Amino acid sequence: MIRRARPLLGTLVDIRTPAEPAAVTHAFEAVAQVHALMSFQDPASELSRLNREAWREPVPVHPWTWRVIGAARWLHAHSGGAFDCTVCDDDGGARMDAVELLAGRRVRFARRLRLDLSGIAKGFAVDRALDRLRSAARGAVNAGGDLRVFGPDAEPVAVRDPDQPHAMRPLGTLSNGAFATSAPYYSEHEGHWSVRDPQHGGSPRRYRSVSVLAPTCLRADALTKVVWVRGVEAAQPLLARLRAEAIVL
Repeated sequence: MIRRARPLLGTLVDIRTPAEPAAVTHAFEAVAQVHALMSFQDPASELSRLNREAWREPVPVHPWTWRVIGAARWLHAHSGGAFDCTVCDDDGGARMDAVELLAGRRVRFARRLRLDLSGIAKGFAVDRALDRLRSAARGAVNAGGDLRVFGPDAEPVAVRDPDQPHAMRPLGTLSNGAFATSAPYYSEHEGHWSVRDPQHGGSPRRYRSVSVLAPTCLRADALTKVVWVRGVEAAQPLLARLRAEAIVL
Protein backbone atom coordinates (compact mmCIF):
# COMPACT_ATOMS: atom_id res chain seq x y z
CA MET A 1 0.00 0.00 0.00
CA ILE A 2 1.33 3.43 -0.99
CA ARG A 3 0.44 6.49 1.06
CA ARG A 4 1.41 9.98 -0.06
CA ALA A 5 0.28 13.47 0.98
CA ARG A 6 0.84 16.87 -0.62
CA PRO A 7 -0.39 20.41 0.13
CA LEU A 8 -2.87 21.32 -2.62
CA LEU A 9 -6.21 23.13 -2.87
CA GLY A 10 -5.43 25.01 0.34
CA THR A 11 -5.39 21.76 2.33
CA LEU A 12 -3.49 18.48 2.61
CA VAL A 13 -4.39 15.91 -0.05
CA ASP A 14 -3.82 12.35 1.13
CA ILE A 15 -3.81 9.35 -1.24
CA ARG A 16 -3.69 5.68 -0.21
CA THR A 17 -3.67 2.88 -2.76
CA PRO A 18 -1.76 -0.23 -3.89
CA ALA A 19 -1.55 1.32 -7.38
CA GLU A 20 1.76 1.86 -9.11
CA PRO A 21 3.67 4.98 -7.98
CA ALA A 22 3.14 6.51 -11.42
CA ALA A 23 -0.63 6.37 -10.92
CA VAL A 24 -0.31 8.18 -7.59
CA THR A 25 1.80 10.85 -9.28
CA HIS A 26 -0.86 11.27 -11.98
CA ALA A 27 -3.54 11.53 -9.28
CA PHE A 28 -1.72 14.42 -7.62
CA GLU A 29 -1.21 16.03 -11.03
CA ALA A 30 -4.98 15.95 -11.59
CA VAL A 31 -5.59 17.74 -8.29
CA ALA A 32 -2.92 20.31 -9.13
CA GLN A 33 -4.54 20.90 -12.52
CA VAL A 34 -7.93 21.57 -10.94
CA HIS A 35 -6.25 24.06 -8.62
CA ALA A 36 -4.50 25.78 -11.54
CA LEU A 37 -7.78 26.02 -13.45
CA MET A 38 -10.27 26.93 -10.72
CA SER A 39 -8.47 28.72 -7.89
CA PHE A 40 -10.40 31.85 -6.88
CA GLN A 41 -7.33 33.34 -5.20
CA ASP A 42 -4.72 32.71 -7.92
CA PRO A 43 -4.76 35.58 -10.46
CA ALA A 44 -3.18 33.27 -13.05
CA SER A 45 -5.98 30.66 -12.90
CA GLU A 46 -8.51 30.18 -15.67
CA LEU A 47 -11.27 31.10 -13.24
CA SER A 48 -9.60 34.44 -12.48
CA ARG A 49 -9.41 35.12 -16.20
CA LEU A 50 -13.13 34.40 -16.45
CA ASN A 51 -13.84 36.78 -13.59
CA ARG A 52 -11.87 39.53 -15.32
CA GLU A 53 -13.14 39.10 -18.85
CA ALA A 54 -16.34 37.03 -19.20
CA TRP A 55 -18.69 39.95 -18.42
CA ARG A 56 -17.20 41.73 -21.46
CA GLU A 57 -16.99 38.83 -23.94
CA PRO A 58 -17.22 35.02 -24.09
CA VAL A 59 -14.13 33.22 -22.82
CA PRO A 60 -13.17 29.67 -23.92
CA VAL A 61 -12.41 27.34 -21.00
CA HIS A 62 -10.86 23.94 -20.31
CA PRO A 63 -13.24 20.93 -20.43
CA TRP A 64 -12.92 20.47 -16.65
CA THR A 65 -13.85 24.08 -15.92
CA TRP A 66 -16.77 23.69 -18.31
CA ARG A 67 -17.96 20.57 -16.47
CA VAL A 68 -17.76 22.16 -13.04
CA ILE A 69 -19.59 25.31 -14.10
CA GLY A 70 -22.23 23.17 -15.80
CA ALA A 71 -22.67 21.13 -12.62
CA ALA A 72 -22.92 24.32 -10.56
CA ARG A 73 -25.62 25.68 -12.87
CA TRP A 74 -27.57 22.42 -12.67
CA LEU A 75 -27.37 22.38 -8.88
CA HIS A 76 -28.45 26.01 -8.72
CA ALA A 77 -31.50 25.28 -10.87
CA HIS A 78 -32.50 22.12 -9.00
CA SER A 79 -31.86 23.42 -5.48
CA GLY A 80 -34.16 26.41 -5.82
CA GLY A 81 -31.14 28.71 -5.93
CA ALA A 82 -29.63 27.38 -2.70
CA PHE A 83 -26.38 26.45 -4.46
CA ASP A 84 -24.86 29.60 -5.96
CA CYS A 85 -21.19 30.11 -6.80
CA THR A 86 -21.53 33.74 -7.85
CA VAL A 87 -20.14 36.77 -6.03
CA CYS A 88 -21.31 40.29 -6.77
CA ASP A 89 -19.74 43.49 -5.46
CA ASP A 90 -22.74 45.75 -6.01
CA ASP A 91 -26.16 45.70 -4.39
CA GLY A 92 -27.89 43.89 -7.22
CA GLY A 93 -27.02 40.39 -6.08
CA ALA A 94 -25.75 37.64 -8.34
CA ARG A 95 -27.19 34.37 -9.57
CA MET A 96 -25.86 31.40 -11.48
CA ASP A 97 -28.42 31.92 -14.24
CA ALA A 98 -26.35 34.96 -15.27
CA VAL A 99 -23.52 32.54 -16.12
CA GLU A 100 -24.05 31.42 -19.72
CA LEU A 101 -22.54 28.34 -21.36
CA LEU A 102 -22.11 28.90 -25.08
CA ALA A 103 -21.05 26.76 -28.03
CA GLY A 104 -17.37 25.96 -28.28
CA ARG A 105 -16.98 25.62 -24.47
CA ARG A 106 -17.20 29.36 -24.02
CA VAL A 107 -18.50 31.09 -20.91
CA ARG A 108 -20.11 34.50 -20.73
CA PHE A 109 -21.47 36.47 -17.79
CA ALA A 110 -24.70 38.31 -18.53
CA ARG A 111 -23.73 40.92 -15.95
CA ARG A 112 -20.63 41.86 -14.03
CA LEU A 113 -19.98 39.25 -11.36
CA ARG A 114 -17.37 36.79 -10.16
CA LEU A 115 -17.47 33.02 -9.81
CA ASP A 116 -16.05 31.25 -6.76
CA LEU A 117 -16.06 27.50 -7.36
CA SER A 118 -14.62 26.62 -3.95
CA GLY A 119 -17.85 24.90 -2.92
CA ILE A 120 -17.62 22.29 -5.68
CA ALA A 121 -14.12 22.25 -7.24
CA LYS A 122 -12.42 20.40 -4.36
CA GLY A 123 -14.88 17.54 -4.67
CA PHE A 124 -14.33 17.48 -8.44
CA ALA A 125 -10.56 17.34 -7.88
CA VAL A 126 -10.93 14.33 -5.57
CA ASP A 127 -13.01 12.57 -8.24
CA ARG A 128 -10.41 13.25 -10.92
CA ALA A 129 -7.60 12.00 -8.67
CA LEU A 130 -9.50 8.80 -8.02
CA ASP A 131 -9.93 8.30 -11.78
CA ARG A 132 -6.15 8.02 -12.03
CA LEU A 133 -6.10 5.17 -9.51
CA ARG A 134 -8.58 2.85 -11.22
CA SER A 135 -5.84 0.43 -12.27
CA ALA A 136 -5.68 -0.68 -8.62
CA ALA A 137 -8.22 -2.79 -6.75
CA ARG A 138 -8.81 -0.14 -4.11
CA GLY A 139 -7.85 3.34 -3.04
CA ALA A 140 -8.80 6.47 -1.13
CA VAL A 141 -8.35 10.19 -1.77
CA ASN A 142 -8.89 12.65 1.08
CA ALA A 143 -8.64 16.41 0.56
CA GLY A 144 -9.24 18.10 3.89
CA GLY A 145 -12.29 15.99 4.71
CA ASP A 146 -13.57 15.56 1.16
CA LEU A 147 -13.13 11.81 0.86
CA ARG A 148 -13.77 9.27 -1.86
CA VAL A 149 -12.96 5.57 -1.68
CA PHE A 150 -13.29 2.57 -3.97
CA GLY A 151 -12.72 -1.13 -3.62
CA PRO A 152 -13.71 -3.80 -1.07
CA ASP A 153 -12.22 -2.09 1.99
CA ALA A 154 -14.44 0.03 4.25
CA GLU A 155 -12.94 3.37 5.24
CA PRO A 156 -13.77 4.82 8.69
CA VAL A 157 -15.31 8.29 8.53
CA ALA A 158 -15.52 10.87 11.29
CA VAL A 159 -16.20 14.59 11.71
CA ARG A 160 -14.79 17.13 14.09
CA ASP A 161 -16.95 17.67 17.13
CA PRO A 162 -18.44 21.18 16.66
CA ASP A 163 -18.02 21.85 20.39
CA GLN A 164 -14.49 20.45 20.54
CA PRO A 165 -12.84 20.95 17.13
CA HIS A 166 -9.75 19.00 18.20
CA ALA A 167 -11.87 15.90 18.88
CA MET A 168 -13.31 13.60 16.23
CA ARG A 169 -16.77 12.04 16.27
CA PRO A 170 -16.94 8.66 14.43
CA LEU A 171 -19.86 8.25 12.03
CA GLY A 172 -19.25 4.77 10.65
CA THR A 173 -17.54 3.42 7.53
CA LEU A 174 -17.65 4.14 3.82
CA SER A 175 -16.96 1.96 0.79
CA ASN A 176 -17.30 2.78 -2.91
CA GLY A 177 -18.57 6.28 -2.33
CA ALA A 178 -17.80 9.83 -1.27
CA PHE A 179 -18.15 11.85 1.92
CA ALA A 180 -17.85 15.59 2.54
CA THR A 181 -18.45 17.89 5.49
CA SER A 182 -19.08 21.61 5.86
CA ALA A 183 -18.82 23.16 9.33
CA PRO A 184 -17.68 26.52 10.75
CA TYR A 185 -15.63 25.22 13.71
CA TYR A 186 -13.43 28.12 14.76
CA SER A 187 -14.77 30.55 12.16
CA GLU A 188 -17.99 31.05 14.11
CA HIS A 189 -16.02 32.53 16.99
CA GLU A 190 -14.08 34.74 14.58
CA GLY A 191 -17.25 36.33 13.25
CA HIS A 192 -17.09 34.57 9.88
CA TRP A 193 -19.37 31.90 8.45
CA SER A 194 -18.36 29.93 5.40
CA VAL A 195 -21.85 29.20 4.03
CA ARG A 196 -23.97 32.05 2.68
CA ASP A 197 -27.67 32.04 1.84
CA PRO A 198 -27.54 33.33 -1.77
CA GLN A 199 -31.15 34.56 -1.76
CA HIS A 200 -31.55 36.15 1.64
CA GLY A 201 -27.96 36.90 2.63
CA GLY A 202 -26.59 36.17 6.04
CA SER A 203 -25.44 32.85 7.41
CA PRO A 204 -27.83 29.96 8.12
CA ARG A 205 -27.17 28.56 11.58
CA ARG A 206 -29.61 25.70 11.86
CA TYR A 207 -26.80 23.11 12.20
CA ARG A 208 -23.30 22.89 13.65
CA SER A 209 -22.03 20.47 11.00
CA VAL A 210 -23.40 19.05 7.74
CA SER A 211 -22.00 15.91 6.09
CA VAL A 212 -23.20 14.24 2.91
CA LEU A 213 -22.64 10.73 1.56
CA ALA A 214 -22.92 10.49 -2.24
CA PRO A 215 -21.63 8.46 -5.22
CA THR A 216 -19.14 11.22 -6.18
CA CYS A 217 -17.24 13.79 -4.18
CA LEU A 218 -18.46 16.64 -6.40
CA ARG A 219 -22.03 15.81 -5.37
CA ALA A 220 -21.15 15.35 -1.70
CA ASP A 221 -19.17 18.60 -1.55
CA ALA A 222 -21.85 20.70 -3.24
CA LEU A 223 -24.81 19.15 -1.45
CA THR A 224 -23.45 20.07 1.98
CA LYS A 225 -24.07 23.71 1.02
CA VAL A 226 -27.60 22.98 -0.18
CA VAL A 227 -28.46 21.30 3.13
CA TRP A 228 -27.01 24.23 5.07
CA VAL A 229 -29.22 26.69 3.22
CA ARG A 230 -32.40 24.67 2.70
CA GLY A 231 -32.37 22.28 5.64
CA VAL A 232 -32.48 18.49 5.46
CA GLU A 233 -36.21 18.15 4.86
CA ALA A 234 -36.37 20.72 2.06
CA ALA A 235 -33.22 19.29 0.45
CA GLN A 236 -34.44 15.68 0.65
CA PRO A 237 -35.89 15.45 -2.90
CA LEU A 238 -32.60 16.60 -4.40
CA LEU A 239 -30.59 14.34 -2.09
CA ALA A 240 -32.72 11.37 -3.15
CA ARG A 241 -32.42 12.25 -6.84
CA LEU A 242 -28.62 12.30 -6.55
CA ARG A 243 -28.54 9.15 -4.38
CA ALA A 244 -27.14 11.10 -1.44
CA GLU A 245 -27.74 11.13 2.31
CA ALA A 246 -27.18 13.96 4.81
CA ILE A 247 -25.90 13.65 8.37
CA VAL A 248 -26.26 16.77 10.51
CA LEU A 249 -25.06 17.72 13.97
